[in-house]
Parts: sequence; C-alpha cells; structure tokens
Amino acid sequence: MGTRRRLIGLAFLAGLASGRAAAQQPERIDPELGRIMLRTIRRHLHDQYYDTAYHHVNLDSVFRAAEGRVDSAQSNTQIFAIIATAVFTLDDSHTAFWPPERAAEVRYGWALGMVGDSCYIVAVAPGSDAERQGVHVGDRVLAVDRYALRRANFWKMNYVLGQLDPRAAVTLILEAPGGTVREVRVASRVIPHKRLVNLTGSDGGLDIWDLIRQSEDWDRRHRDNFVSVDSILIWQLRTFAVDEDRIDAGIARARRHKALVLDLRGNAGGYKTTLQRMVGRLFARDVRIGTERRRDTTDSLVAKAVGGSFDGPLIVLIDGASASASEIVAGTVQMEKRGTIIGDRSEGAVMTSRCYSLTAGSVIALVYGLCITGWDLVLADGTRLEKRGVLPDEIVLPSAADLAAGRDPALARALERFGHLVTAADAGRLLPARGQELVW
Repeated sequence: MGTRRRLIGLAFLAGLASGRAAAQQPERIDPELGRIMLRTIRRHLHDQYYDTAYHHVNLDSVFRAAEGRVDSAQSNTQIFAIIATAVFTLDDSHTAFWPPERAAEVRYGWALGMVGDSCYIVAVAPGSDAERQGVHVGDRVLAVDRYALRRANFWKMNYVLGQLDPRAAVTLILEAPGGTVREVRVASRVIPHKRLVNLTGSDGGLDIWDLIRQSEDWDRRHRDNFVSVDSILIWQLRTFAVDEDRIDAGIARARRHKALVLDLRGNAGGYKTTLQRMVGRLFARDVRIGTERRRDTTDSLVAKAVGGSFDGPLIVLIDGASASASEIVAGTVQMEKRGTIIGDRSEGAVMTSRCYSLTAGSVIALVYGLCITGWDLVLADGTRLEKRGVLPDEIVLPSAADLAAGRDPALARALERFGHLVTAADAGRLLPARGQELVW
C-alpha cells in the first residue's frame, strides 16, 4: 500500500524530461532494449493487473505506439518517459514504472508539500544551496522549472524530479508569506554512486555498514513519537510499514490516557496487516473495512477485534501526504463515527501493489522496477477513497506564516476539542519537526 501515482500526460513528462539529467546514466541505450522493456511490462500488466478490462485502456495499442516512439528519443530519460507514459495510461495510483538506478544520487536540499490546493516549501536542509539562496519554509511554490504546481499535478513533479529525471539545478518561483515573488535557481548536491558494492566484508565491512546505517536512518526518521498532555496522548505514527507489535505498544500507551490524538499526517501507508491491527485496536468489535476487488475474486477486508482495545475519545489528524493505509484508517474511523478527523484532505491513493525487479539485456543488463496494483478497495459504505481522499470532518490548514514559524493549528484544534487550550505555536513545539525526513 506504499507505491502510488496516477496518470501521466506525455506532454508533461516529455517537457520535464527534456533537459539533461543531473544523475547521468550510461550513454543512450539501444532502442531495442527500450522496446524489450515495453514488451515485458505489457506482458506483466496483461497477466497480473487487478482489472482485466484495464480501465477500458487498449494496452496493446498503447504499448505498440510507445514502441514506435522509442527510435526518435534522444536520451535515456526520454525513452523512460515514453515507458512511464504507457504505464500510467491506466490512471492508477499504485501501478508505476521505476527507471534503472542512475550513477549518482541527487539531493535537492528542499522539500515540497501541499496545503489545500497550494504548494509550499515545507523543509530546507541546513547547509544546502537552497538555504544559501534564501529559500525558506513557508514560501509558496508557484512553479518548478516553469511548471505551475497544483494538487492535481503535484505527484507528477515528485515522480519526474525524484525518479525519472533528477537534475543538477532547479528553478523555483516562490512567493514569500508577505507576498513578494522571486525566481531562484537552486543547485542540487550530486553524489556519485559506487560502481561496485562490496558485500563480502573484504573491505573491512565498510559497504555493509553503510547499508546498515541507511536502514537505521530510515528507522530513526520513521519512529513513533508520543507526547502526553494532561490525560491526552498524542501519537505521531509516521508509517504503517512496521510490525503489528508497534501498534500494540502504541495502544497500550493510549489505554493509560482518557483521549487519543492519532497523528497520521505525512504517513504514506505500509502493510495491510498493520492497518488491520490498528483498526482492530480502535474498536471493541470486528469491523468490516470494505471489499477488496482482485483480478478474479472479491473479498471482505475485516479488522478483527483484539483484546485490550482503546475505547476512549479519538481524533485523527491527516494532511495531503496521508496516503494508502493511513487514509483507510481515517476513512474507517469516519465511516464508523468512531472519532473526528481534522486537518487537510488526504492524498487519495488507496490501492495495494506488488513490486518486481526486472532486467533487459544480457551482456549489459538494465535493472528496472515495476509495481502493479493487485487489488482495489471499496469501503463498507460503498465509497472509494481512490483519487478522492478522506475529507476531514473539520478542515484546519496551516497558513504560510504558520509553516514558517513552525506553528501547528491542526494539533492545537485537536487538543482544544478535548478541553486543553493551547496556542498553535505551543502545539508546534510538542512534536519533533517533520522537516528533514522530507528533504530530497
């Protein structure tokens, strides 16, 4: 329930991918390899995609047309844009093409986030060129490399800059909280990858320890945070890609409090079993979440009640980056009238996919990825969250000035509803800032 993205327009991708990539790959691949990748992907989609009607898309026609465009591509990036466009004609949040890894990692030093229908800078890395250029948290982003950003195309920019076409510099058009508009050219940090990674330990274990550090860094950035305010527990759960024991431990803490604020903002989802555990721990009975629609079957998605549930007052916080499993939890709480949802409309990317590592070529093999949606979900009340998201019971959005000052009006409102008056500034100091785990 983690990978997601929707329809990509060829013009948008081709335009964004027309520049030279910062993280260069080898010289332009043989167009035949591009065609082999297209044929392999088409076969996997034919055999495994959950909807045998493919949303009324003629996959054979789409992929044949894509093969015909490969010869005219001037770069690997354009070839991969052609492949990505073919895949995304399915208009599916969890079916995606992941290009071969590049020879270098690009770190932009800044991060974007949607608040309502506007895009803002939500984090800036210390020491980055973005900081030196005066890019600030709370700046409204009007355009990235000439493309205006809206909620509808926000994911496209993330996909292009993060996966399809990382680049050495990006032009941002920014509006400061006071209304001043400026254009800034921000250089990225380009870090070459090692050509070979030594997993034998013969290098003293340096590469192995580097991989371990990366895993530990992910764990640190996604750890839970708990804050007790009087008899209220604030639980910041950053991912559902954890074991069910993590949910049990959080609920055990919550049971020692009268009320719970479950903060799922920025939570992009994770494991279905962990989602079911959370729902099972928030209800004292079995809950039918909805219906899973697979390729050949439909099944009920049910959360079994688990002894020792939390049955006190509940508020769930969500935002535009809450996706997949976190949306389903919020949607179920709202559907069952178990609690109140506060914040911003969630992303609307609610499916489950399986990801594959594929290769093209023999002497020099290209390794690329493909994620394919395995099932769709319809909630028990008949609604679909895909592309729609969860609309909070109470919409509370931070202003540009709130972002810049680190204020948290949504958390302040949640505490107020539980009878604890706190300013948005004080609420913003209760939880660790989410900044650096967002920075590219």
